[in-house]
Amino acid sequence: MSTVSITATSSERRPAGLLRHSLILARRSLAKSARNPGALVNGVVTPAIFLLCCSSTCSAAQ
Repeated sequence: MSTVSITATSSERRPAGLLRHSLILARRSLAKSARNPGALVNGVVTPAIFLLCCSSTCSAAQ
């Protein structure tokens, strides 16, 4: 049998690198949603409307 050694990448060794990569991915995601506002509606507005509808239904039942 052979053994496989796994080494940590530079972002795993440095927390600042992990934070930097996370911020870059967040910026790319926001830029993508700015180009496609329909995805923003499906991701944010629809759950908010669902929450409002369900909360008004549950409060009327009491």
